[in-house]
Amino acid sequence: MKSLFWRGALAAVSLAGAATGSAVELLTNGSFENNHAVGTVYNNSNSEFEALVPAVYAFGTSSEVDLMDWADTYGPKPSSGNWKIALHAKVSTPDVDAISFDLKTPIVGGKDYNVSFDAAYITAYDPNGGPIQVGVSNNAHSFGTLVFTGVPTLGTWTTLAGTFQAPSDGYYLTVRNDPGVPGSWVHLDNFHLSVVPEPATLAILSLGALLTLKKRTAK
Repeated sequence: MKSLFWRGALAAVSLAGAATGSAVELLTNGSFENNHAVGTVYNNSNSEFEALVPAVYAFGTSSEVDLMDWADTYGPKPSSGNWKIALHAKVSTPDVDAISFDLKTPIVGGKDYNVSFDAAYITAYDPNGGPIQVGVSNNAHSFGTLVFTGVPTLGTWTTLAGTFQAPSDGYYLTVRNDPGVPGSWVHLDNFHLSVVPEPATLAILSLGALLTLKKRTAK
């Protein structure tokens, strides 16, 4: 009986860890699949983009966000679903595109978060491949505080991922071209944001699983 209990206990701990590791997605439209476009729309102004893509806002001074579908031949195919976007950093001015995502629940200052997305830069129209910056903000039209920077690859998708501690509470995850690197078009898709499980949460879930299993084996 004891052997059976401990074999089951180990399985319960593993299941508890796996369940906690299944991160809860905080972005409502991270792959841009929810939109009103019937096909690719290039160079959207900020207001045009917001009208097309619910729960994603545009506020960069470049104001020319591309929304592209699977049939489009400019750059790689979408990495997730049927849609992707591209952000532009102008060549001769410091103007860049920027977007923000609605969150299912607000970001809590001091907590750790995992962020990831797919990126590729294309040189068909501009020569560079500047970094992409991610921020936390309380305003849908303001970048807020920088929390992560990733460098895309030329022509093909690469997944950029990292962990950050939220500098403050926030209602939006923001994304923009690096203003310090002019002349780049960066294609983006498949954004994810989730809370990093706290060790105490893992311990509580594992203990609960053990106690539940012990009660069952005692019957």
